[in-house]
Amino acid sequence: MAFNSRNQLALELFQAPDPTLESFVEGENREALEVLKSVRSGSGPQFTYLFGQKGVGCTHLLRALGLTSTDIPVFCDEQSLYLVDDIDSRNTDELQAFFDLVNEVRAHPGTHIVVAGHHSPRELQFYGVRDDVTSRLSWGTVLEIQPLSDAEKQKEFIRRAQLAGLNVTPEALAWIENYLPRDMHTMICILEGIISYSLKTNRTMTIPLIKEWLERERK
Repeated sequence: MAFNSRNQLALELFQAPDPTLESFVEGENREALEVLKSVRSGSGPQFTYLFGQKGVGCTHLLRALGLTSTDIPVFCDEQSLYLVDDIDSRNTDELQAFFDLVNEVRAHPGTHIVVAGHHSPRELQFYGVRDDVTSRLSWGTVLEIQPLSDAEKQKEFIRRAQLAGLNVTPEALAWIENYLPRDMHTMICILEGIISYSLKTNRTMTIPLIKEWLERERK
C-alpha cells in the first residue's frame, strides 16, 4: 500500500510539537544551528539566508525563531528580528515589500532578518525573483540546509518512538521507509499519529498496526 495521492493522509491532524532549535535534528547542519542560535540571542549576522530542498527543515528553523505568519513583515522600530519563508514563491508585490524590508533592516544596526527558500541566491533568478532581491539575499550568511541521511532519519525515528516507550520492529521501519514520504517533517507528523495509536491500543509498532492506523485515518 503506497502513500500516494489516492490515499493521502490528513497530516494536519498530526501536528508535531512546536519546533525549537534544540529539537531540530542537526545532521550536517551544525553551523546553521549555531548561526541561528546567535541570531536568536541578538548577535550573529544581520542577514541570513537558508535554502534547501523541500522537507529539510527550513520552515522548522524559522518557526523556532518565532515565525507565525506567511506575510512579509513590515519594519517597525520595536521589532529586532524579521523572518520570511518561501521567498522563491512570492509575487511581485511581496517581493517589493521584501526589498523595502531588507533596506530598512540594513539601515538599522542591531536588527536581523532570516529568510528561507528552496534555491540558492544565484538560482532564484530562474524562478522569477528580481536580481536586486537575489543580490540582497547574498549580503550576509548563506547556508544550505542539508537533508538527513537515511541512517540519521532511522535513528531519529527510533529515538522518538523509544521516548514514548515504544519499540519499532525492523520490518515496520523498513516498511515505513519504503512506502511513506521520506522528508523528515512528514515522517515526524506520521510518527506522532502512529505513536498515539500504539499507546492507545497498547500494541507494538508493527506493519499491521501501521496499516490499521492508515486505514482508520483515511475514513
